[in-house]
Amino acid sequence: MNRLLAILIFLNTGFKGFTQAENPFVFSYLGKRDGLVSENIESVAQDDRGFMWIATFSALQRYDGKRFLTFTHRKNQPTSLPDAGIRGIGMGKNNRMWMVYNGIQAGYFHTEKHNYIPANINLNELAKERLESGLFIDNQKNPYLVVLGKAVLGYDEKANTFNEKSAPFILPAQWRPNHLYQDASDNFWIGTDSGLVKFNPKTKKASYRGNNSENDPYIAAFSSMKRISFFFIDRFGRAWASAWDDNIQVIRSHDVRTGFEKDWQHEIGRAVGDDYYEMYGVTELGDSTLWFTGQNLYAYLNEFSQQPVSIQSNLPGQFSIRYDKVGMLYEDREKNIWITTNKGLYRFNPASQISKTIGIRRPGSKGPFKVDVTDFLEADNGSFYVSTWGHGLFAYDKNLQPIEDDVTRQSQLKKEGMAWCMMRRANGDIWRGLQHGGLMIYRQKTNTTDFLNLPVFSKSTIRQIIEDKFGNIWLGTQNGSLVKFTAANESFNVVHRLGGLVSRLYEDKQGFIWICTDRDGVRRLNPASDSLDRYYVRNSNGTGIRDNGAADIVQYNDSLMVIASGGLNFLSLNTNRLWYLGTDNFLPTNQIINLAVDDSNRLWMVSDVGVISYNYLKRMMSWYMIDDGVPSSTYSIASSIRLKDGRMAFGTVENFVIFDPADMSVSGYTPPEVAISEFHLLAEPLHVDSLKSLDKILLGPDENSLTISLSTLTYNSSFDIYYQLEGLDKEWKKVPKTNQIVYNYLPPGNYIFKAACKDETGKFGKITLLNIHVASPFYRTWWFISLAGLLISAILFLIDRQRQARLRKVHAMRSGIGQSLAEEVNNTLQNIHVLSEIAGIKSDTQPAQSKDYIQEIKIKSRYMVTAMNDVLWSIDPHNDSMEKTLNRIQEFTQEISAKSERIVNVSMDPGMGKLKIDMKKRMEFLMIYKAAITNLVEILKAEETDVQIDYVKKMLQLRIFSTAANYNRINPALSANNEEMKTRAASAGAVLDIQSDGNRTAILLSMKRVIDAHVVS
Repeated sequence: MNRLLAILIFLNTGFKGFTQAENPFVFSYLGKRDGLVSENIESVAQDDRGFMWIATFSALQRYDGKRFLTFTHRKNQPTSLPDAGIRGIGMGKNNRMWMVYNGIQAGYFHTEKHNYIPANINLNELAKERLESGLFIDNQKNPYLVVLGKAVLGYDEKANTFNEKSAPFILPAQWRPNHLYQDASDNFWIGTDSGLVKFNPKTKKASYRGNNSENDPYIAAFSSMKRISFFFIDRFGRAWASAWDDNIQVIRSHDVRTGFEKDWQHEIGRAVGDDYYEMYGVTELGDSTLWFTGQNLYAYLNEFSQQPVSIQSNLPGQFSIRYDKVGMLYEDREKNIWITTNKGLYRFNPASQISKTIGIRRPGSKGPFKVDVTDFLEADNGSFYVSTWGHGLFAYDKNLQPIEDDVTRQSQLKKEGMAWCMMRRANGDIWRGLQHGGLMIYRQKTNTTDFLNLPVFSKSTIRQIIEDKFGNIWLGTQNGSLVKFTAANESFNVVHRLGGLVSRLYEDKQGFIWICTDRDGVRRLNPASDSLDRYYVRNSNGTGIRDNGAADIVQYNDSLMVIASGGLNFLSLNTNRLWYLGTDNFLPTNQIINLAVDDSNRLWMVSDVGVISYNYLKRMMSWYMIDDGVPSSTYSIASSIRLKDGRMAFGTVENFVIFDPADMSVSGYTPPEVAISEFHLLAEPLHVDSLKSLDKILLGPDENSLTISLSTLTYNSSFDIYYQLEGLDKEWKKVPKTNQIVYNYLPPGNYIFKAACKDETGKFGKITLLNIHVASPFYRTWWFISLAGLLISAILFLIDRQRQARLRKVHAMRSGIGQSLAEEVNNTLQNIHVLSEIAGIKSDTQPAQSKDYIQEIKIKSRYMVTAMNDVLWSIDPHNDSMEKTLNRIQEFTQEISAKSERIVNVSMDPGMGKLKIDMKKRMEFLMIYKAAITNLVEILKAEETDVQIDYVKKMLQLRIFSTAANYNRINPALSANNEEMKTRAASAGAVLDIQSDGNRTAILLSMKRVIDAHVVS
């Protein structure tokens, strides 16, 4: 628990000193900004688990200390709340939250299942439209409806009906009910328009005016009252009733022990400043205090003065209360008091307010002075003085009641206004430092007060005064002067001039004087020699104090000083070494204003975030804020005191806060069990109680996003919650401030969610558990993995078969190409051989014809070499792509164009190179192209040729347009190339079309099914 709580019963000692102008309580507030649907609160109740339920006119809300869960009417959802205004709620049996609505409607909301069940009402339909009803829950948690001016209806469980027969009593004829109450002895008391009725369920007898069958003293005492709207008996036997008489509300009490009877309406009126009010009721809390609530009314009965004290609305301050009407007070299981108002829901806990905020007042003053409290000084009798900046000196007795004595009276006569510091000498004289260098001295021996304004102070405010062990007095000023008053000769002299305002003078156990300044560090003064022997200031190497100045200093033990400077600075007196504790070491803030040490070696600090305690030896820190009854205030520097009885007081800019450190520590407490307040799966809420009833929460593979909301269901005590998701988290973690844990993706597996709080020793209390199983997706189950393995093996087998088939096909293709090459080379060589023989024969007889044969041999030899190169290039695996083929086409085109000095323009689709085309068809396409270009450019000498290569509609197209004429003329080489083109086109399954009109020639080639199926993904 990060902020320990103590129970400080101060109702008997603290109430009597407060006036109407200040509230003795610290109120927490919930409004629309916090999540309430409306700030006009109708009713509040706590269920058996500890959730608070809040009813506004249009919604029912559940509160767990952090967040609200809202329930309203929803169309087409029969188990949602009715479409009507809520007027009251009350907790019954079996998790039923009974609810009453405008008109005469009632039913119950199941607090675990979150569904609404309407109840039947057996009453005349006309009356339902005209009348209103109120809800009452008796001591056995049975519900009743009080139909105003009509009847009291009990509840029939079997019939789910409210009717008159189920009420345990029958009212006298024509006595119309307004109010129902059950006392501690289970007697029913009914306030009616004709008077008070009592029904004893044990004797089955009714008593009322004119028929007091059991001689009941209350019936007799209130027999004159009619139109009773409220009745109540407190634990001391004193009965309270209110009734309207001629439009005037009479509030009367009757004590059966003493017979004392009193009307309170006028005293309550004076308590609220004689403003108009209406009392709705009297509430007795667990500490026996009585509270009055109503329109313009919120007050308690002071036990000592027996006077009502109003808790006024709209007072300045963050923790006051605001209301025009207070409907009810509800005390929960922590003794928190929940207050329903028309301006929000308030909460306070008088038993656990560990501090008191005391206004600055004089005896008999109407209200507190809003002044800055600058210092404290305790007297021998336990009373103490409070100096202020603006109204001088005040005094309080040990019970915190304002008093006057000679010191304060003389202070007022001297018109002492702006006092900064106080000190009491060993001889009883009281010195006070004032604004502008003034010095006020009360001399105990003569019972007189002197005012001094000495030149030595240069009109600079005296901020600190202290007496050393030699009886000399040291005074620190606003301008940094350190003035010494030498007791021996009663002289004042400036001994040192410091570089900043003197914020604190402190004497340690050895008699040294420590001087804190606002911007010139901390120094130590040796009063024996008047020398400054130690100096601590902020430096660049991090070995000094953490800020330029210091607000306070205190001695923790014989060897350790603590300095408030940018956090806590610990100074070893033995080694002169400093070390630091700040926000990076779990200190809530670095803005420490005042320091004090208690008898338990706890260091106490006031800061901008509240009160902090730290046990240096045990390394334990506690932080007390508004939830612990400690108001958040702006504290004054060097304004603190530790009283002889152990209490500590700290000054603020408008009052002072006082507490006993012994009341702020609790040991041996049992940490609360952590409740799972909400469980969201994929952002959809699930019923927590249904989940907790399961041995294991089974989630699907896609149901892996969880949000778990936790609560201790404590509203006054604050506990840290820890959690661990066993199976994912390796160690316990602290829950964020939102009290929500979010798992955006939970891997498949088994988990145990655990949540708990720790006690003061660090041990976990009762652990809340949830077993969670997230199923694996089907593709991660063993059977799927097995099937997938088999399928993958089969696929790999098929892929390998295809690969082998493709390799065989490629091998066969290359073998075919090689075979074709071999046949072609063989035929060419045979032709060359024949031509060589003929040329040899003709060389002697016909030399010219022999030359022709030799030329033909040359051409065939060159063709054979070229064809061999093309075939060998095609079957090379490095050239096994369309991109390489197109590059080959470009190279051939550039070569023949340059050689023949003719123009050949080639255009092709940029994506052609990415096509996966069968190797054989690539080779045939290449050879057809070369033959065509050879015919047009080399043989027919075409001046210009345009080539377009495309892949259109799954066809590889070659379109050649040339200026070549006479394509059809008889030429052996031309004819041979044409035949080769046709043969290769037929082999590739392509369509070849050659057209020529005598002036131009077009060659068109369309090759289908060119994509290699073995390599297409």
